[in-house]
Amino acid sequence: MNIGLKEGGFSLRFLINDASLLNPDPYVIYPGDNMIYRVRKMPDGRWWTIDNHDSKVYADGSPIDSWAGGGTAQYSENTKDVYGKLYTWLVTQQANLCPPGWAVPVKDNFVALDIALGGTGENRRDDVTFAKYTDTSIWSGKIGGRIENIGILYQGVYAYYLSKSESSNDDNTCSVLILGNRYKEIDLNGINDKKHGLSLRFIIEDENLILGK
Repeated sequence: MNIGLKEGGFSLRFLINDASLLNPDPYVIYPGDNMIYRVRKMPDGRWWTIDNHDSKVYADGSPIDSWAGGGTAQYSENTKDVYGKLYTWLVTQQANLCPPGWAVPVKDNFVALDIALGGTGENRRDDVTFAKYTDTSIWSGKIGGRIENIGILYQGVYAYYLSKSESSNDDNTCSVLILGNRYKEIDLNGINDKKHGLSLRFIIEDENLILGK
């Protein structure tokens, strides 16, 4: 038996218990902070980020205002890193949010994704398609809730995903994808106050930006 002193230097190896780490997804790098976001080609033919956006800066490195009630383009921390940060709708309207080749989805993109995942493109309760939205091997949606003036609400109950589209109701609301965890609801005509902080994903339109394919 060989015995070494604690002060000595020795070789070290690790046991990887998560097989998904051995075959990581392709990814893109957000230039504002060099943060890595995994991407996956969905059945709609588009490459979507499958991590919620988690950056505090725009693509040019300029800071996004931190949460102060949601009256302007702002971000908020969430309670768990896996949920990413929460952003007001005005963030999606800033020209320096998307690097070249990136795009914030519009409402029609969410409808097309839903149909491609086997859904109807309409609001409904649907266990099968809901599971595809949240399955970590497919769209990997996170039920991260939203933030209002009174704090973070509905975490683990609802996911709210921003689109760049305004709602047809009034000038104060935007169109969002809502996923309801309790009854497996999919709301493609969801509306939300523009001042609330919601989750954000991107479509990668330039495949040359995707690394690790």
